[in-house]
Amino acid sequence: MKDKIILGFVVQNLLNMGYLGVKVGYDVIKGKDVKERIDTGTTYIDLDNIEEDVQKLLYP
Repeated sequence: MKDKIILGFVVQNLLNMGYLGVKVGYDVIKGKDVKERIDTGTTYIDLDNIEEDVQKLLYP
């Protein structure tokens, strides 16, 4: 990114993916209805926010 070959990229929120995966699995076991698709969140990273947003994802 610093050489400006890549201007930005999208990353997923892995902590939220894990949390929701366990929660939905538990809900299924308990017989609750669950959504077919669940948005776990994404973040667009570019040179303007790389330090701040990457730190939030690595150290929630």
